[in-house]
Amino acid sequence: MPLSRRVGETDNLRRRLQHYRTPGPSQRTNIRMNSEFLDHLATGGTIEVAIVIDNVDIVADNGPISVDLANKAVRRLLVHAALVDEAAACVQLLNR
Repeated sequence: MPLSRRVGETDNLRRRLQHYRTPGPSQRTNIRMNSEFLDHLATGGTIEVAIVIDNVDIVADNGPISVDLANKAVRRLLVHAALVDEAAACVQLLNR
């Protein structure tokens, strides 16, 4: 079973996961994710959630820099860095 991941950000994790579990009729991404989850679980797979809350450092030319997750640009940078890293590791990304 290949490893698949969805990388993203949210200000309310409970709401995000609930939308994946019970998508509305016009929520195309949530409908797709719900289908992916159900198919994966039906084959005996498991679903895990990893979250980053604080204490994030990025490495730059001058060494590590602590970043503020309240800054949307920083959060987007981290999401995109994770997407690049996962693609390089041959992980199937569910992001579109």
